[in-house]
Amino acid sequence: MNWLKGFILSLAATSIAACSQQRLQAADSSVALQRLYAAAQCARQDITPSLTRIDSAKALGDVLNSASFVGAEQASMPTIDFDASVLVLLQLGQRANAGYGLEVTAEVAELRSKQLLLPVRELLPAADRMYASVLVSPCVVLQFP
Repeated sequence: MNWLKGFILSLAATSIAACSQQRLQAADSSVALQRLYAAAQCARQDITPSLTRIDSAKALGDVLNSASFVGAEQASMPTIDFDASVLVLLQLGQRANAGYGLEVTAEVAELRSKQLLLPVRELLPAADRMYASVLVSPCVVLQFP
């Protein structure tokens, strides 16, 4: 089962209130997001997906230093105001070959009934391709400005 299809992140509105209080008070709305980093190897050894809030420059540095960003896609790093933005690390968990990944499919997330639907999908290995038989742990760092 593709667990990320229509992935729902249950967050209390206060978790991302710093992003925009007015946007979060609307019944249904869109919340802008920016993908800061994506990598195939993010040092997660557990097979279960995880979502972690990054609340400081030190925490972001720890994430980036612990991950192997070989082949990583990196946007130019903007200056981040952690009081006005929310960053999250979404990790797929450990997978058996290089055919797995994460793809951010839009620049907005949908807020519905205090649940944030992230536009992220799990990339699965294609049946007709060969992949390197290495353990991967795909991840993305998202910013909600």
